Amino acid sequence: MFFLLLYLTLVTLAMGFLPEWSTATALLVPLAVVVTARLALALTSPKQKTPGDSGTGG
Repeated sequence: MFFLLLYLTLVTLAMGFLPEWSTATALLVPLAVVVTARLALALTSPKQKTPGDSGTGG
């Protein structure tokens, strides 16, 4: 839900402050920003160990 609100906020700001951008650009650039932020968070967050996982890999 947080990322949806972030996306909608960025779209609103892009359309308000950059009226020379096309609608497609104003929708796709914030989407790229949100996807990049989501991937960065997913890749840098520590992995959760499940209960019963010994971590030995075997």
